[in-house]
Amino acid sequence: MLGDSVKPIFDVGLAELVELDHVISPEIRLTPPSIGHTPGHVSVIISPRASGR
Repeated sequence: MLGDSVKPIFDVGLAELVELDHVISPEIRLTPPSIGHTPGHVSVIISPRASGR
């Protein structure tokens, strides 16, 4: 699975490894795992846009 699905994305430079608390945009960020999840797991937090935008 990784060899034919994930590796090609890395091979052409389209993947970026980020920290567990990476901010994608003001509205979208990653947060470290909840208790009981596997190492490296993250949750995606999506917040509404700030008013006036």
